[in-house]
Amino acid sequence: MDPDTGEVTIVDVGNGGAVITATVLDEYVKYYESPIANYTVIIERAEPEYEIPTDVTGILGQSLSDVKLPDGWGWRDNGYLNYIGEFTYLAGYVPKDTARYKEVRVNLTVTVVGADTTELERLIDDGLNLYNGMPDLDYYYLIQDSTDLQKKRETLIGTITHYNSCLNNALKIDQVNAYVNTLSNCINETNQLITTLRDSLTFVVYFYGRNSHGYFTKKVNYGKPVESIEEISEPGYIFKGWFTDEALTIPFDFSTPITKSIAVYSKWEKDESTNPDPGTVVDPSNQKNNQGSYTLDLTKGKNNLKGIPSQAIAITLIYITALEEKAKWDERFAKFNSKIDLDCDGNYDIEITGSDVKDITYVVLPTNSIEYDITYTFSKNSLETIENDNPGPYYEKLVIVFKERPAITDNQNADQSQAQTVNDNDKVNTESTDRAEAKENIDKKQKTTKVSKLDAGKKSITVTWKKQAAKGIKGYEIQYSTDKNFKNNVKTVTIKKTKTTSTKIKKLKSKKKYYVRIRTYKKSGAAKVYSNWSKTKSVKVK
Repeated sequence: MDPDTGEVTIVDVGNGGAVITATVLDEYVKYYESPIANYTVIIERAEPEYEIPTDVTGILGQSLSDVKLPDGWGWRDNGYLNYIGEFTYLAGYVPKDTARYKEVRVNLTVTVVGADTTELERLIDDGLNLYNGMPDLDYYYLIQDSTDLQKKRETLIGTITHYNSCLNNALKIDQVNAYVNTLSNCINETNQLITTLRDSLTFVVYFYGRNSHGYFTKKVNYGKPVESIEEISEPGYIFKGWFTDEALTIPFDFSTPITKSIAVYSKWEKDESTNPDPGTVVDPSNQKNNQGSYTLDLTKGKNNLKGIPSQAIAITLIYITALEEKAKWDERFAKFNSKIDLDCDGNYDIEITGSDVKDITYVVLPTNSIEYDITYTFSKNSLETIENDNPGPYYEKLVIVFKERPAITDNQNADQSQAQTVNDNDKVNTESTDRAEAKENIDKKQKTTKVSKLDAGKKSITVTWKKQAAKGIKGYEIQYSTDKNFKNNVKTVTIKKTKTTSTKIKKLKSKKKYYVRIRTYKKSGAAKVYSNWSKTKSVKVK
């Protein structure tokens, strides 16, 4: 207080203001009851300068306290962000000089978004790659724990499918964290089991002879090279090495680690110097039993050999299978009753019936898939064995004729392409109700795939299959029908990308049962070359 003017100057003020004690001057004491007076002076703190935060973003499921604000700001509300959208919450700004400036409270708008799923999407892709690359239990030998691996496969694809569908909706941050943790553990456990089982996995290398007829096999553990094969020989031909493709363009390297079952093909050249006519082999020991060649015509599905030298036919065919190992049979050779797999594709092709060699019938079986001629020619050793073991007549060369498949012409290809309706970049629907297989190029040795899952929807089916990445495969062809024999109401979907492993078929009839099968295709010029169809699966549409 200024003693002359009586003015009071406040140097510092607390939150409750300031208390001032004043003393009256002597000459004025007579005018006051007390020479001392106390005065409370309340001076409010000023409002600070501040900038209201904008573009405040939170994650679904996040605690409000975890939503970051600029320095000096803090939340005065609490709770969790449980909904997507924009919401208002109370926040406060506290200045650095709290003695002179007061706190400011305002409502801030928070934009709530779904959690970041980048890591989850990455794990889903990793899981799909792992699933598609896992051994197919239908074709690989597992010494033990195959059931455990199959369960892991089902758990993995089930988890991936569920989490992939969850990506269609906004996810809370704790959901994403839980999904990432679960899927990561599932992938790690599956990888560990695969690594363990690989030591017990045995793959098969099929070594095919000339013209892909007959084969022998060698088993090899995962990741190990197959044992080298010594040079093989065949009269009238020169062996030129082993190749990985039927076109005989890619040499096979015996140091290559084997990670799946494969086929290897032998290459030959005619040896004109040793045999001017390698198509005819002459019996060196007893030519009087050599009947030359014979054609067994099975184009009508059945052939009875009664009244012709059937004994020679029977002996020839049986010795071919037994000595040349160019076919397989079902071990029932008593009285010439036997089923024989001529092309070694796992399906019996013909059945020999008859109680006497003088009356033998050859019947083409329904499982047969041969659509080209098969020619068997005896080697010198086989002819000598026939002479030593069975002195009866024989045919040195036997041609078995099956129904031929007509080649696809350019006009036929044009007709097929006009019947296709393109839906997107990798899928074509073909409304073919009676596709004649005789117009198709079928390669029975071509790698195929299989339907792994059918999910029924409302008037729709989602088809999932195993990825086939074999060399030359261009895509897949899926057929579906209400006829389990695929004779009527057959429709086709063509998938043009091998990396695609699922598609959705729409506009189906509700409550109807549909049958589905799949195969792969390659390109040969303008024409397609197809694998065999997979096993058929069925599902009832909702």
